[in-house]
Amino acid sequence: MVVINKSAALQAARAAAVQKALQAKADQIAGAARTRAAGHGSLASRIGVAKAPGKKGVIDRLVTLDHVEAGNIEFGHFHNRNPETWVAGLHVMRNAAQDVTG
Repeated sequence: MVVINKSAALQAARAAAVQKALQAKADQIAGAARTRAAGHGSLASRIGVAKAPGKKGVIDRLVTLDHVEAGNIEFGHFHNRNPETWVAGLHVMRNAAQDVTG
């Protein structure tokens, strides 16, 4: 007879080794993002990793860009002095995640 442990995935997500691996991957992505942002003033210093409490005690990791204009920087925006000109986004966060995870 097969016994299915319905909480196995939850227990695994809470495991110290899994949490350590999540932190390591988030740190790796943040490092790649800082490298990509290096030529853009203080932008690299605004990239970090935050712990995000999820459901049932699981702690996720978020790689963050803590800047008031983060959306405009990442995705692009119309120029503030020439609203007909589109300024392309840097896509620092997306590209860093792709660099690390493939």
